[in-house]
Amino acid sequence: MKMRNILVLLFYIPMIASAQKNHLQNSFVFNGKVLGQDTGFIRLSYVNANGEYIRDTAFLKNGNFTFTGFISEPTSAFLKGNIKSSSVDDINLTEIFLEATNMRGTIKLNDFKHIKMTGSHTQNEFKILYKQEEPILKEMESLMMEYSTISKTYENESNEAAKMNLREKTMAIKKRLDPFKNELREIELNFIWTHSMSYVSPFLMPPYLTDLSLDSLKLFYKNWHPSIQKCRTGKFVADEIRKKELSAIGTRAQDFTTKDINSNSLSLSNFKGKSYVLLDFWASWCSPCRKSNPHLRQLYSKYHLKGFEIIGISIDTSKSAWAEAISKDSIDIWYHVLGAKDFENQTDNDIVKKYEIPFIPVQILIDKEGVIVAKWNGQSKENEADLENMLLEIFK
Repeated sequence: MKMRNILVLLFYIPMIASAQKNHLQNSFVFNGKVLGQDTGFIRLSYVNANGEYIRDTAFLKNGNFTFTGFISEPTSAFLKGNIKSSSVDDINLTEIFLEATNMRGTIKLNDFKHIKMTGSHTQNEFKILYKQEEPILKEMESLMMEYSTISKTYENESNEAAKMNLREKTMAIKKRLDPFKNELREIELNFIWTHSMSYVSPFLMPPYLTDLSLDSLKLFYKNWHPSIQKCRTGKFVADEIRKKELSAIGTRAQDFTTKDINSNSLSLSNFKGKSYVLLDFWASWCSPCRKSNPHLRQLYSKYHLKGFEIIGISIDTSKSAWAEAISKDSIDIWYHVLGAKDFENQTDNDIVKKYEIPFIPVQILIDKEGVIVAKWNGQSKENEADLENMLLEIFK
């Protein structure tokens, strides 16, 4: 028995030593000081080497603090003290990049955004970006505060006329913010392209996943160094690109078989060789979705006999609300199925997942060969006109 135990121990010792070595390689120490605050605490939030979200707290002693932990790669983190709001713009909150090394930071109370930090190369790159964006963010500050104030007033307002007035004011502010947002967009996309070996680049990409075309996303991703492509956020971006490819123009539409609202079996493949099919992803509670219905009724009446079908794919969770909306909008003239859940069988349909629909409304036009020929995100007059012109050309 003793010999067996010794052999088992000898087998595991190299594994233990290797694990300890990797753990040490991924360890970080972050020392720092908060100027203007001697006592209290400071918090650090980040994702560790095991993929766990860590919320660590360090108590201040003469303003000094120490954090230690384990990360698998340069990692974004939130450092916050005595925050005064839940906003990311709070004066006692800042975003930093940790690295598996010894780092030091100096922070002023009520001015966390201007942290002085050494030891993290990724943080230095992030600081370059922030310096470019800071003048624009300062210009936006007063407008953002005004927008926030009006929004809070709107929530508490009961008079419809007053609410309409407040809504118009918020829309006006949004228009004034657009030029600043475009400037920030240009700065960030330029950074993502020119810093192909920076972990900051994939970190910046998520807001642009729905904004950029599939070809543009692929170009950005391909430009990154392999180590950046393989990092946690790089893998996320790659997965989002894969999802977009599932419903990209020119790809073969994913087939599905399900029950329609009348419990009849329906397969997309049934229409192959017969009809152009518009997949309309919507829900009864989605105002922009239902705003499109009068226009869809017109197009359906005009082109249905020529070979145009519509399949409404709802993500509703209430069958009564779903059925009521179909009746009220007079859209029972085309097919309707659930994309999220089967009420009767309580089994998950995977239509939304098959097409990786991130939001609604989304409309996808499929030709007679089963190939996606067009896709529209959101509801707008431009999208409606584009669909109408396309059908006019198809069925002329």
